[in-house]
Amino acid sequence: MMRIHSLVIDNVRGIDHLELSGLPETGVVVIHGDNEVGKSTLAEAIDVVLNEKHGGRSRKIQALQPVGKDVAPQITLEATVGPVHFRITKRWLRKKASELQVLGTHPAQFTGGQADDELERILGAHLDRALLQALFLRQDDLGEGISAVGIPSVTTALEKSSGVAEEVVNAEDSELMTKVEAEFLKYFSARQARPAHAYKEAIDTLARAEEKAEAAQEKLASLEGVVESYEKILEDKKAAEGSLPLAKQERAEAGVALEKAQQAAEKAAAQQERVHLAAAEVERLKLLEVQRGELKAGVEAAVKDLQRTAKELDAAREKASSEAVAKAELEEQLESAQAAWSAAREQLKLARRLQAKQECSDLEARIAKLEELDTSLKRAREALRAARDIKEADIKELRSAAQEVAVAQRVHTATAPKLLLSAAPVTEVRVDEDTLAVGEETVVKLAEGTRLEIGAVTAIFEAGAGSQEDSGAAVARAGLRLKEAQDLIGCDTVEEAEALREDYRALREELGRAEREWQLELGEDELAELKERHRQLAEEVAELPAEDIDLRTAEEEEEAARELVEAKEKALAPYRDSATVQEVIRWETLHDTARGEVERARAKLETAREATADTDVRASVLQAEGVLEKRTAELAQMQEVDLDTARALVEGAQSRMQGLEDSVRAAELDLSELSSHIQVQTGAAEEAAQATAQLDNAREAHAAIERRAKAVRYLHELLLKHRDAARERYAQPFTQQLSEFARTVFGKGVSFELNEELQIQARTRENQTVPVESLSGGAREQLAILTRFAIAKLVDADGVPVIVDDALGSTDVHRLQLMSTLFSSVGQYAQVLVLTCVPERYSRVPGRKEYRFSDLRG
Repeated sequence: MMRIHSLVIDNVRGIDHLELSGLPETGVVVIHGDNEVGKSTLAEAIDVVLNEKHGGRSRKIQALQPVGKDVAPQITLEATVGPVHFRITKRWLRKKASELQVLGTHPAQFTGGQADDELERILGAHLDRALLQALFLRQDDLGEGISAVGIPSVTTALEKSSGVAEEVVNAEDSELMTKVEAEFLKYFSARQARPAHAYKEAIDTLARAEEKAEAAQEKLASLEGVVESYEKILEDKKAAEGSLPLAKQERAEAGVALEKAQQAAEKAAAQQERVHLAAAEVERLKLLEVQRGELKAGVEAAVKDLQRTAKELDAAREKASSEAVAKAELEEQLESAQAAWSAAREQLKLARRLQAKQECSDLEARIAKLEELDTSLKRAREALRAARDIKEADIKELRSAAQEVAVAQRVHTATAPKLLLSAAPVTEVRVDEDTLAVGEETVVKLAEGTRLEIGAVTAIFEAGAGSQEDSGAAVARAGLRLKEAQDLIGCDTVEEAEALREDYRALREELGRAEREWQLELGEDELAELKERHRQLAEEVAELPAEDIDLRTAEEEEEAARELVEAKEKALAPYRDSATVQEVIRWETLHDTARGEVERARAKLETAREATADTDVRASVLQAEGVLEKRTAELAQMQEVDLDTARALVEGAQSRMQGLEDSVRAAELDLSELSSHIQVQTGAAEEAAQATAQLDNAREAHAAIERRAKAVRYLHELLLKHRDAARERYAQPFTQQLSEFARTVFGKGVSFELNEELQIQARTRENQTVPVESLSGGAREQLAILTRFAIAKLVDADGVPVIVDDALGSTDVHRLQLMSTLFSSVGQYAQVLVLTCVPERYSRVPGRKEYRFSDLRG
């Protein structure tokens, strides 16, 4: 068991001084600070002070030296290891020293080498160093998992929980297992249990014998096939030689038939040309007949079109004559209306310019008013700037200070000591430097050191520690406060300050009123723009006559004149846009064109009739059709000869003859090759017999060694099975504890695959198994912490601090919540030290104790 109570670091790397104390024996301790401030150095300091002698100069010690400083690194650790409570201080490199103080019921002190030796003895007797190293999760340490079997404290806990001794788990060290293993290795490989040595050699020998026998049998079978092929090819050659004469005769007869067919085809080609000529003549004459009919129809259509255009031309001429009279009358009326409208427009322009003169006068008055308002606004702003803005809070302070002075003075007066003197005859009494005549009751105020002389009696007043001095001080403080308030606002009384404040408010209201009047008068205009507009209007109306024209009347008269012009324009528009004249011209043109078309159509028809009369054209068509029919019948008779069939018969006969000749030549080559092959493989039967005998011998040897190999493998597997069962019982407490923690983080149904060293190899979740190295960074860092928590739970009473350096950086918020519950649970029985730059990750761990790294260094 080990618990850390305090740690002091001086001159180690970038740390000048650090002190960590008051650590609880159980619970979660969170030490947080920025990156690269030395948090990891704190954990390494614990390792160095426990394991490195003060006189050493190893690389680990050299790394403690601060850069650029000639100082000695020093570390002090107070801890409890087993039953021993001690404080160890070591200083390295310069002024080396070691001091061990054993505290508790049997105190002792050691220095130098004795201190190192005694610390080594304590640690060797009571501390499982492998456990301490295993439970220190270094920054970014997501490599191989912990080999729990190699940690003595864990081994003891597993033996105790499972009831299985480690020697049983490691049964391979027993004498029987050693002998079986040695015999097993004679026949199988150690790593993959594959056949090896004599067993493998027997298997290889058998395989070679089988391969050789198979090749010999294939060779023998191949020879038999060659002989059969030789006989078959010889028969085929004889058959081809017998069929060849008939094939040659068939080829000759087909050639004669093809020559006759070609001659008939040549005659048919000449007849085909004559048929084409006759058909072309028929088409020419029919086209001539159609063209003659079209010429006749063209003459008739041209005459009808000429008659139609003459009728349309007469109607267009009559309409154009009546429209010309109406158009002239409307044009005269439009000219008169336009003259009246022009005069009305000039009168309207003059009226509008006279209207601008009134606008100029109104604008001049508005500008004058705006300038007057601007002057008032400037005066109000200047008055407000000159006035003092006294805040309500300042007045309250002045009032409060004045009240405080009055109260303090009353209290001071009420508590001041007084002396009442009286004498029957008037008697002189000396008070300090003054002389008083005392008769009836006289009041003398007393202060510290007041001197009274009454006859031969001298009295000096000494004030005690009473309230008079306190009340005097209160009066002074109140007076000072009142003076500060008066100086701040520049007034001696509250009434004066309130009067100034009311004056400021009145000026501010006056300024607001002036601004509103200015804005109301100006509106959205700009004063400069209004002045520029006034200047332009003044220039425009400078030379206008003094006459008065009513703008509304001028606008109405101009509108009426314009509407009259528009009405006349509208009435005249149809005549201006009238197409009557164009229609006359168009129909005149069409009529002339139609007359020309009649003349041209009649001329073409007469020309055609002069060449051939209408009756001769029809007779020529009938005669040409008769010639075409006769030549077509003659061509059909000539085309009955099938030239393609004759040509195909020649090609078929030639192909058969050529094929038979090729078959004979190929058979001669094949027979020659097969004959050579048969001669070469004459000894195949003898080789097959020898290979079969060798195969039988190899099978017997293989069967004998295989029986021995199977027997030793069975015995080896049986022993391993019993050993694995014992190992499973041995590892079950660790597996159970790990799974219990894992269910909190990964959910139900999660399990792990462990190797012989109890290292996690894979995680199974929702029937999906993933190797550890394939898990996300967040899952691997969570497993690293879970493994250490499971070990800490197993060893419990023999536990050491669990140190976690800057972990859970890749863990999401939900997993952080779940991990916090585990930190809290483990902290109930273990000391957990967390080093982090993000303390918020552990904010959900109840009862944690936090240290700010900068405070530890302060």
